Amino acid sequence: MTVTQSKPASTNGVAALDRAIAILDAFATA
Repeated sequence: MTVTQSKPASTNGVAALDRAIAILDAFATA
């Protein structure tokens, strides 16, 4: 499962959440 960001994060919180999801996906698919 890949995470693609179609639009810029509106807040730092959203950016952090996107990074956390990407990291979790990396571990889940490893």
